[in-house]
Amino acid sequence: MNPRDLRKHFGHLLLIALSLLLLSWLTDWGSYLALVVLLLYVARLKWQQWRLYHWLNQGKQSEPPEAKGLWGQIFDLLYSIRKRGQRDSERLVQALKRVKNSAQAMPDGIVMLNSKGNIDWWNQASEQLLGLKQGDKGQLISFLLRDPKFLAFLQNPSPNVQIQAPNDAQRLLQLTLVQYNQNEQLLLARDITRLKQLEQMRQDFVANASHELRTPLTVFRGYLETMLDYSDQLSPVFQRALKQMQQQTERMNNLVNDLLVLTRLDSDIRAEEQSLVDVEKLLTEIAEDAMELNDAKQHQIEVKIETKLGLLANENELRSAISNLVYNAVHYTPEQGMIRISWSLQGDHAVIAVQDNGIGIEPHHITRLTERFYRVDSSRATATGGTGLGLAIVKHVLQLHHAQLQIDSELDQGSTFSAVFPLTLTQPMVELNAKISD
Repeated sequence: MNPRDLRKHFGHLLLIALSLLLLSWLTDWGSYLALVVLLLYVARLKWQQWRLYHWLNQGKQSEPPEAKGLWGQIFDLLYSIRKRGQRDSERLVQALKRVKNSAQAMPDGIVMLNSKGNIDWWNQASEQLLGLKQGDKGQLISFLLRDPKFLAFLQNPSPNVQIQAPNDAQRLLQLTLVQYNQNEQLLLARDITRLKQLEQMRQDFVANASHELRTPLTVFRGYLETMLDYSDQLSPVFQRALKQMQQQTERMNNLVNDLLVLTRLDSDIRAEEQSLVDVEKLLTEIAEDAMELNDAKQHQIEVKIETKLGLLANENELRSAISNLVYNAVHYTPEQGMIRISWSLQGDHAVIAVQDNGIGIEPHHITRLTERFYRVDSSRATATGGTGLGLAIVKHVLQLHHAQLQIDSELDQGSTFSAVFPLTLTQPMVELNAKISD
């Protein structure tokens, strides 16, 4: 109702009230007339209220009652609001149907879980992948999927977990939990059987090719070493050729060894032999080995130990990873440069860091350094004898130990490669010494 109509309505009421007061003052029966008029007005209000209540209870499709004045405008306004709400509701229903239909059409399983972990809804793919069926609504997901890996995943969520499909042991599923609203979750299930088979084929090919190459390389190395023993009897041209052949054979041998290491790390049957590693001793031994590569460049190699904690890890794998970081620093740091190897606590993490003041790395290369065979400069890597697999091995070893590789570098200023471990993997070395003494 606009202000003009409102003023008109109250003007009529005021005119009636003044008329009744005038009649009451002029006549003896005016007060009775005023009472009658007031009762009629109240009765009219009640009648319109009842009509409004009856109309609202009839449903959304009924037309509003005919009325004039203020009540007519109220009916028209409520009718327009109801129609607008009905249109919005229909649009919302259609949008929800489209979302539901698109979720049903997805090849990946989608399961909606409430705050208690009970199943609220699932799409058709979940029935095929997870074996859900009618009657499972309201059930705890942990009651239906009893795989120990999945139960551990629910207790300590990680990015994803891989399990066998409950109704098909030959099918491998990748499960992911996505939080939405406050405490509700989406469980996403993806069939990665084909991807796993392709990955296994790649691993098998690399492993078989590497093993097949080892035999001829061993023969080549043996004959080259024999011929080089008599190189003084050969012309300079043949001596140079034999030395280049030996260098390339050694490089190929390093490549094969790195490929075999990666294959073993990729393998599901990898032996997870963990022990409490004396990090101080390990870093000292790696530094001593690095000094043997350091004769020509005369680097200053420093080991800095800021904590006496040991690290629960596979010692051979840890040695391989840290050695790669240190040897890279030796190769890419100019003569008489500084290399610092440190073991320290930083907040909630334990960190093994390898710092140098070498040539550094441009920022756009850093995110790709751990890719297999990625080279910042192929000519530079070839000159240093690199295989392009060292940092890939480091990253893989750290992932297997629930750790991360952090790289900080500035061109021509140096680099710092940090292996960041959770504190849960550390223990005082006193415990190890006590066990030995017992």
